[in-house]
Amino acid sequence: MNHEVPTTKPFTRRACAFTLVELLIAIAILAVAIGIAVPALQPNDRALLVTAAGQVAADMEYAQSRSIAVPNDATLVKFDPDKRDGATYWVATVSDPDTPVMKPYTTTPHTITFGVGAAADLAGISIELIGVTDQVVFDSVGRLNPITDVRVRLSNDGGELDVAVSAATGFVTIEDPP
Repeated sequence: MNHEVPTTKPFTRRACAFTLVELLIAIAILAVAIGIAVPALQPNDRALLVTAAGQVAADMEYAQSRSIAVPNDATLVKFDPDKRDGATYWVATVSDPDTPVMKPYTTTPHTITFGVGAAADLAGISIELIGVTDQVVFDSVGRLNPITDVRVRLSNDGGELDVAVSAATGFVTIEDPP
């Protein structure tokens, strides 16, 4: 009697892994994708300019509403565009124009310096005042005092934008320069 044991192939296990070449190709593709995506995520000069204009407009409107709320001591926005560490302005009262008022619900002065602190991302923004020397003053009904239209021209490598304040109405708008 012939008792043969059936022969089977020995169990072989095939490893499922990437080769070195496949791994290098995958890393190269990821590096190219990151190189394309990261600059797109950074704000461009025009976006920074729009942000700065929005900040100035909001602070103008704050000063205007504060003048209406506290009519016996009007509020102003004072500018120091040539300050060494960046264009600076602050919100103050007419009785003490060189001392910023405190931001609401905080103990920090209402001062903005482009490129520093909360406005650190806005470095490179410059300010030019048109129709006013160094401050924009609102009266007790929210109009400009003196009654002269004001433009705060902001500029950087992305162009120029004006924060315009109408003398008669006190309306604050952001627009392209004329």
